[in-house]
Amino acid sequence: QFEAHLTGAPEEVVQLVNNIKEVGEQFLYHWKTFPIILPPPVNATAPSHTSVANADIPYITGGGGEGCCTLARRQHRPNNLRDLFVAPSFDELDAVAVDSSGEPRRLTGKQLESLRERGEFEVPSLNFAGQTHKWRLSGLLQKGCERSRAALLDDLALALRFVLVTARARLTSHFFSLAQAAKSLLSGTVKLL
Repeated sequence: QFEAHLTGAPEEVVQLVNNIKEVGEQFLYHWKTFPIILPPPVNATAPSHTSVANADIPYITGGGGEGCCTLARRQHRPNNLRDLFVAPSFDELDAVAVDSSGEPRRLTGKQLESLRERGEFEVPSLNFAGQTHKWRLSGLLQKGCERSRAALLDDLALALRFVLVTARARLTSHFFSLAQAAKSLLSGTVKLL
């Protein structure tokens, strides 16, 4: 749920924001957890050479109170904004392939039927409801009835094309065909005699 506080706003703005809010609630993904790793605070560890007089204001001045800033002289790496947000990994293919004990999952009856029909099966996603991962087996292992039928129809279409277009042209073509070969053979024989 998105909260919008629009006290004192014009009615048109309230309607517009409510429409945007409804669309956002329908289509935007809501994270269950989104880890934000915060860097250590600046004053978490005071430098070892800070004087007692400066102990109540750590990390402001150092080096015996000479007024130089110790923030620039820290030895650990500087903070990077990209380090604040570490997105979770959505590479869940290994996670959906094994069960909680680490053993490979057995295929369900629906998945086995899908393997017989199409040579592929689907596994539901762990992180996104309604999404699935699809695996297709190699045609050497299991092609499936539908893919085998499609390959057969493609091969038949190619054979029919060969017979109707290429072979017909080889029978009656003007330049290179059996009819032209017979005619040339006959004319060559007549010229020899």
